Amino acid sequence: MVNGDQAGFLAYDGQIFFSAAHESGKSGAQSNILIPAAVDADNPTTAEFRTALSEAIARLLSLKDDQAEPMNMAADGLVAIVPGGMLVTASEAVNATIVASTTNVLQGAARVIAFPRLTDASKFYLLKTNIAVRPFVFQDREPIEFKAREQDSDDGFLREKFLYGVRARYAMTYGYWQHALQLGFTAS
Repeated sequence: MVNGDQAGFLAYDGQIFFSAAHESGKSGAQSNILIPAAVDADNPTTAEFRTALSEAIARLLSLKDDQAEPMNMAADGLVAIVPGGMLVTASEAVNATIVASTTNVLQGAARVIAFPRLTDASKFYLLKTNIAVRPFVFQDREPIEFKAREQDSDDGFLREKFLYGVRARYAMTYGYWQHALQLGFTAS
């Protein structure tokens, strides 16, 4: 997700995963990137975040498949992945009943998750996660295997040293770009 706007991190259509030039069949050019404005790009207000989220939901609902049909039929199953510094603002924007003296129509529109690996304080992501093919696919090649060398081992008996190990094989890959948006605030 973090590298999705970098060269070499491609979606199924051959474009960079987060790109303004996606095209599939009859869909026409589409973008899964938004650049909302904020007075301070690294510290948007609750109202600015709410406006950006509203635009993101509208964009997500407008994305089309290869037959020019809407990919996302409902604004449900949405998850906003934010950097730690944006958690309170994002949570307030989607959980508060009143924002800026008006009823918050986006209350409950998305689940907010803080992701510590997001180092760009101005970027966040909106994902649709309640569909069959998600924006990111986890491939479990070998499930987690736990092994222990305890009392019955030589080290356990002679030195009272117990060894534990965990092994797994898995991979992550990109699914549908139409189910993910990258939003990067810019200073207005």
